[in-house]
Amino acid sequence: MLPTHVRKARHDDRDELTGLLTGLPFPMATEELLAVGVRLLLPPRILDQLGRLPRHMRFHSAAEVRDYVVTGAAPA
Repeated sequence: MLPTHVRKARHDDRDELTGLLTGLPFPMATEELLAVGVRLLLPPRILDQLGRLPRHMRFHSAAEVRDYVVTGAAPA
């Protein structure tokens, strides 16, 4: 099991990702998310998470992006 501070950091990153993306005009493709993230000067760790999403995928909410980042697979 990971130390508490490592688990907390990962949880906080997901919360931060969701918070930063909430309110954006979804649906959005991965490329659009990245472009908006760059324009909004999102932190590099968030841009890195967005950069690992599959290209040409369309997301319908910040929660859907978060879920994909967490699981690495499309939500069911």
